[in-house]
Order: sequence, then C-alpha cells, then structure tokens
Amino acid sequence: MNQCIICSNDCDQYDGKPWISMNNDNYFDTYQKVVHYCSYLCFKRNQGSLPKNHWKNVINQEDFNCPLPVIPSYRHSFVYLSYNEYIELTDEEKITYEIKKEDHQQINPDKIQFYQDQYEEEKRTHTLETEKMDDTDTMDDY
Repeated sequence: MNQCIICSNDCDQYDGKPWISMNNDNYFDTYQKVVHYCSYLCFKRNQGSLPKNHWKNVINQEDFNCPLPVIPSYRHSFVYLSYNEYIELTDEEKITYEIKKEDHQQINPDKIQFYQDQYEEEKRTHTLETEKMDDTDTMDDY
C-alpha cells in the first residue's frame, strides 16, 4: 500500500496507483526513498516546499504527458484605474478597459472585492463633491 506523504491516505484507492510518485531527494524528512501523493490537492498543498526542479524526480512522468494551458500573467500588464481616471476615458477605452479588467479578475479573483470597494468609495466621494459644487453654484450672493 502506498500512503500519501501529506494526508496518509491510501494512494491506490482511486485507480490502483498514486496520483504522482517522486524520488525523495531529501525533500522530506522520511526514510522513504519514494514518496507518493494521492491527489492533485495534496500535491498542491505541498508544492511550495518543493524546489522548482522537482520534475526530474517524478517517477510516473508518463501520466502527465498531455499539454497544459499557458495562463498569461496579468500581474504587471493590468492596472486598476481609480474612478476619476475611469471617467476620463473615452467610450472605446472604457470598453477595452472593462474587457481587460474582467480577464484579470477571472485569473485574480482575490483582488476583486478590494478594487470594487475602493472604486465605489471614490465614486461616492466624486458624487458628493460634484453635488456640493452644484449647490454652491446655485446659491445667490447677497
């Protein structure tokens, strides 16, 4: 029986073999020469502890021979605009911005709420300032 190095479950329970098996190149403090993961989730939980070149120690590389999608990195290519910056855009620029923002948010969903809160606060402030200026313009000077 092959036990998962992370959760200690039986790795052979799904299709008769571990999801991934690796030669233990001093990655783990264990006497085992080969370590196993029962699932992608267990592997992902531990991936931060593995060096970038751990692929060379994967024993069952043939199980991973399908091409994987390349996900573009939007970390540096997309910048959220403030409300004031957004209202200065042309209609065409707004459409382009919204498309890029949606793509970015699908890849980085954790940033949506922070951005949305900030944007709404700036919009509210802008509205209040605009109303205050309109009120000042309508007042008569006596």
